[in-house]
Amino acid sequence: MSRRTAPCATRADGPERVASHRAEIETLIDQAFAAHEKGRLAEAEALCRRVLALAPRHFEGLHLCGVVAGQTGRPLLGIKLIRQALQVRPDAPDALSHLANLLKEEGRLEEAAELYRRACAVMPGYAAAHNNLGLVHLAQERFAEAAECFARAVRLQPGFANAWFHLGEALYALGARAPAKDAHERALALAADCGNPPYWAGMILARLGRFAEARAAYDKLLAADPRAAGAYYGLVITRKIEPTDRPLIARIEDLVRDHSLDEPGRVLLHFALGKAFDDLADYRRAIAHFDAGNRIALARLRRAGKAFDRKRHAASIDRLIATFTPQFFASRTALGADSELPVLVVGMPRSGTTLVEQILSRHPVVAGGGELHFWSERASALGLGGIAELTGAASCALAADYLARLRDGASSARRIIDKMPGNFQHLGLFHLVFPRGHIIHCRRNPLDTCLSIYCTLFATPMAYAHDRDAIVAFYRDYRRLMAHWRRVLPAATFIEIDYEALVADPEREARRIIGFLGLDWDAACLSPEANPRPVATASLWQARQPIYATSVARRRHYEPWLGAFRLLSETAA
Repeated sequence: MSRRTAPCATRADGPERVASHRAEIETLIDQAFAAHEKGRLAEAEALCRRVLALAPRHFEGLHLCGVVAGQTGRPLLGIKLIRQALQVRPDAPDALSHLANLLKEEGRLEEAAELYRRACAVMPGYAAAHNNLGLVHLAQERFAEAAECFARAVRLQPGFANAWFHLGEALYALGARAPAKDAHERALALAADCGNPPYWAGMILARLGRFAEARAAYDKLLAADPRAAGAYYGLVITRKIEPTDRPLIARIEDLVRDHSLDEPGRVLLHFALGKAFDDLADYRRAIAHFDAGNRIALARLRRAGKAFDRKRHAASIDRLIATFTPQFFASRTALGADSELPVLVVGMPRSGTTLVEQILSRHPVVAGGGELHFWSERASALGLGGIAELTGAASCALAADYLARLRDGASSARRIIDKMPGNFQHLGLFHLVFPRGHIIHCRRNPLDTCLSIYCTLFATPMAYAHDRDAIVAFYRDYRRLMAHWRRVLPAATFIEIDYEALVADPEREARRIIGFLGLDWDAACLSPEANPRPVATASLWQARQPIYATSVARRRHYEPWLGAFRLLSETAA
C-alpha cells in the first residue's frame, strides 16, 4: 500500500484538521506511507499515531494504521481502525478491500464478500477487488463464481499474476484441467518477470515435481522478504530435512517467536518446524510445534464460528444411513447411466489416496482427474429430499455434467479417477447415477491416519483437523458410514485397499486394483514416482518418491502424545 498507488490515498479534509497543523499532518502522513512502502511497519504506525493525535478522523491515518495493525498480527484492531476510516469515506474502495481482507483472514467470509462487492461497485475497474472477491468464493468452495471473478480481474489487468494463479486454482477445482494448466503457465511467466517471486510460484513448481526450481523461488522470495512464512514452509515440505539444515531451522524458530507475525504465518511456521523435527526424529519437539500450530488454527476457526460440530456431523451421517437403504437403490435401478468411466478413490485424508491415484494414472488408459468438488456441490444443492426425488432426466443431466468435467483433457481414457477423499459421504448419490462406476476405498491404520491428519496443514482447511477429539469423532462417523456402504453397495462396484499392504507388496495390490477396473496389467503402474501429472495434495513431495514403507506404524514415534487417538481400535474401517 502506498499513497501513490492506493486508489483512495488522497487528502482527507474535515473539521478536525486544524489549520495550524495542516502542513505537519501532510508531512507526517507522507513519511508514514514512505516507511510502510519500505517495510518499516513500526515506524509507519508511530507516524500514523502522531497524525491521529492531531486529527483523530484523518482518513489516511486511520486507514494506514489499520492496515499496519493487520500486518503485525492484530487483525481485530485493524478491523476497528479501518471501520473508523470508512465512517469518514464510506465508499473508499481500497479501504473497503483492506477491511474485507482482514475479515476474510478471520473467517468472516460473508462480511468480506459484501465489502468486496461494494468496492467493485464503486470502482468496476478495480481488478484487485474482483480478485479478492474470488478468493472469498474459493474459501467458500463456490468455484464457478470464483473463476468468474478471477477471469474478470485478468481481463481488467492482463498482467495480474496472482489473479492468473487463482484462476487456475478455481478451474482445477471445476475439473477444467487444460484451461487451469494454461492459467498457471501464464502466472509463472508473469512471476518470472517479478523482482520478488510470489509464494505460489514455488507452489506450482513443486506440484509439477520441479523441486529444485521451487526451492530456488522460495530462496529468492526470502532474500527479498525474510519474514515470508510461506517460503520457509515451502522449503521444508519439498524435501527431507537433514542435520545440515539446522541453520534453516534456527531461522524459522527465530521468526515463529516474533508475535508481530500474523497468525496464518505462525501456523505455517509451526507446521514447518513440526515436519522438520519429524524428519530429524526429534519427535518431542515435532509434536510441540504441531500442537502449537493446531492451537492457533483451532482458535481462528472458533472465532469465525466454524469449529467442528460433532453432533451435527453425526446427525448428517445418521441421515445418510437412513436414506440410502437397499430398498432405496432397488426402487431406482432405472436412473443410472451406463458408463464405467468414473473411478472414485475415497477414504480419510492421509490414507494413501494420492498414492493410489499416482499408481493408477500411470496406466496408459487411466487418467487422474485430481480432487473434484462435483459430488459435494451437487449433494448440497439437491439435499437428501432432492436425491430421493431424482428423475431419470435429472439423473441423465447429472451424469452428463460429471462426464464432461471428467473428460476435460482426457478424451481417450477408459477410466478417469476423481480422488476427492471426502466423496465417501456421497457414494449413495454416485452409485445412483453411475451404478457401473468404480469405487476404491483406501484404508490405513486408524491411529496412523488420525495422527497424520493432525500433523498436516491442508490447503483447504478442515474444521475437524486441528483437534484430537474432533478427529476421533469424525473418524468414527466415517467408519460407520463406510460399514453401511459395504452392506448396501454391490460388491462388484467396490474394492478396499489397505495402505500397509500396498506399500509392502505394490505389484500384488496394484494388479488387484487394475483387475477390479477391468483393465489389462501394465508395468508402468509400479513407478508412480515417474508420473508427470501435477500433484496438488499435501503429499506432493512424497508422491514423487519411489514407494516407501517408512510411514507405516508412525504412531509408535508419538506414543506419549497420542491422547484421544488411543480411543480408536487398531483395525481400519
